[in-house]
Amino acid sequence: MAPEDIQQRVLRAFQEEHREHIAGIRSILRGWPSLKGEDLEEMLRMAHSMKGGARVCDLEVVERLTHDLEQVFSELGKKGEVPDEGQRRRIERVMAAVEDYMAVLAGGGQPEVPVEAFAELGLRVPSRVQREMEEMPVPAVKPEGKVGKVAKQDTLRVSATHLDRLLQSSSQVLAQSMQQHGVGVELQEVAAVLDDLQRQCDVVRSRGEEALSPKVSGPGTLQELQRGMAKLSRVVRGLRTQQQQSARALRVLSGRLQQDVRDARMVPAGSVFEGFPKMVRDMAGDEGKEVEFVVSGMEREVDRLVLQGLKDAVMHTLRNAVTHGIESRVARESAGKNPVGRIGLELEVTGNRVVLKVWDDGRGLNVDFIRRRSLEAGLVSEDEARAMSAEEVRAMVFQPGFSTRKRATSSAGRGMGMSVVREAVVRLQGQVAVRPGVPSGTVVEMVAPLSAATHRLLLVKAAGQVFAIPSGAIQRLLRVKQELVETVDGKAAVWMDGQAVLLAGLADVLGVGKAELVVEAGGVRVVVMSILGRRLAVAVDGWVKEMDALLLPLPYPASASPFFSGGVVMEDGSVTLVVQAAELMERFKGKGLSYREEDVAALMEEARRPVILVVDDSFTARTLQKNILETEGYEVRLAVDGVQALAALRTGRFDAVVSDIQMPHMDGFELLESMKRDARLKEVPVVLVTSLNSEEDQMRGLSLGADAYLVKQKFDHKDLLGVIRQLV
Repeated sequence: MAPEDIQQRVLRAFQEEHREHIAGIRSILRGWPSLKGEDLEEMLRMAHSMKGGARVCDLEVVERLTHDLEQVFSELGKKGEVPDEGQRRRIERVMAAVEDYMAVLAGGGQPEVPVEAFAELGLRVPSRVQREMEEMPVPAVKPEGKVGKVAKQDTLRVSATHLDRLLQSSSQVLAQSMQQHGVGVELQEVAAVLDDLQRQCDVVRSRGEEALSPKVSGPGTLQELQRGMAKLSRVVRGLRTQQQQSARALRVLSGRLQQDVRDARMVPAGSVFEGFPKMVRDMAGDEGKEVEFVVSGMEREVDRLVLQGLKDAVMHTLRNAVTHGIESRVARESAGKNPVGRIGLELEVTGNRVVLKVWDDGRGLNVDFIRRRSLEAGLVSEDEARAMSAEEVRAMVFQPGFSTRKRATSSAGRGMGMSVVREAVVRLQGQVAVRPGVPSGTVVEMVAPLSAATHRLLLVKAAGQVFAIPSGAIQRLLRVKQELVETVDGKAAVWMDGQAVLLAGLADVLGVGKAELVVEAGGVRVVVMSILGRRLAVAVDGWVKEMDALLLPLPYPASASPFFSGGVVMEDGSVTLVVQAAELMERFKGKGLSYREEDVAALMEEARRPVILVVDDSFTARTLQKNILETEGYEVRLAVDGVQALAALRTGRFDAVVSDIQMPHMDGFELLESMKRDARLKEVPVVLVTSLNSEEDQMRGLSLGADAYLVKQKFDHKDLLGVIRQLV
């Protein structure tokens, strides 16, 4: 490994280490002034570790700052004293300077020496660093006049592993595309045979009945035509098989290439959000407040485009937390709170969604005050204001024009902050909500897709058109019995989990036609959407399929509709509109009603889950694949060999088969051949998961009709799930 690679690894490790130690010191200081001797020893240990790590990374500025931190804790420990107010501020100033310096490094920049911080702390800049500063050339003064601007190029660091995977996937796609040349050659042969048959037909017509006699042979006879037709049939069958195999392989490889590109865009959240600690400190200083900023989950990887899209939303929310949430020192002390306010930024990844929470321990939201300000701003009428629930009142902070301040300042009062938050999150097909903190304060929760490269969508029919609904907003699919649709406060509703959930026709909501309930098998097809605790049941004419697709912006006037967030291009070239789930929910703000479970009969039948047959003679392999698939919501059946699998397939209904190859009685190749010969089973997708990794075995599996071939030595559950999602 090259020395520069080792240095980068060590630096990345120190990035994590310094964050952990600073968070640890802040956690202990939270108990100030009631600190114990062991608290000082622990903070001394963490400061010493940071200094050692900085020395290894050759970061003299950080080493000098953490040395000062170490000295403060060492002197306090010797005297058996706790930090006074001045020392506590010094500790915070040192940690802030270290954080700012390391944040610039994490972003790939060259940090400047924090001269002001050194001066405030009475520290000398390290001599080598001082010499480097003095030797830096003074930039030349540019002559006045119009100078052309150079566009700033956006860059993204991609790991060598991701590049290798991209190269491998693109090479396989190229190899498959080259095979299409062979299809072209075969098509030329088909054209030649057709031309020859046309000539034979012309001769037959000219010779009359004589040419139709089975006893006559040679050019221009019935026998010659039959031989030509047989040859054409053989060529077409072979061509069809070749095209099907190539199409399957290209489908799998394209999905893999798409996943590789998606992975290459994943970056640690901290690389985009690194500047927030300094921003919060600076804003708190401007407001005359003391704030401790706590972050977690910044090491989790998220699509960089999603993080960039959320950055402004997080910034505005943090600004609101400092300006409106955290009270002044006097107010906090009089309320019996710690004089230092706390603001947190937490990031979690759940499935294919990223959840961001910005919280504070401040005064919280005053529902009555928000209701009054909404009325004063003309955002609601008096009747609407009185009828709003507490949840609906809190949601008013996201409305354009709403502000709790009557005068604008440099950081608040223009009525734009939280509306910008909602717009940014909704633009990413996400949702945002606000709720009270426990025991005090406010929590703003944003949920967005983990990746912006593609979106998982459910295609549905309504009023003769096809629309797409983001899968992340769908709680479940149901077939509701028509006679069990009830009326609550004059609106259609269905009972679900102890609540009456409003039922609306998708065509009605979107304004594309009058919805008529389409009843099939005694039930109405319903999509239940859920966004941050709120639900809406939407009746559709039918479910079409699920798909992963790239969301494209819509041209005007379609872009002016609040109900559509974009479009996706279908296989036939048509464009399907993607429903903006958050706006749909905003139009129907229904509150559920409680009921006694024993008073209401079962109303709905769950839509059938896809059933996967896993075939493997290894108990461990069967169990692993079963757990992976069931975790994603699939129903799984098991078989120990091809014979047992074939019997299950002929008596049950399966959406896909995941099979090993090397098995007793009947191996995976034989099972695949048997399925392709069976008219009822030949269309069932088959994924081979095996330890046979030779190119010959892979080609044999694909030539027999396998839809995908995964090697166990390189087995990744994401690959299996990705293939199953494409096939089922």
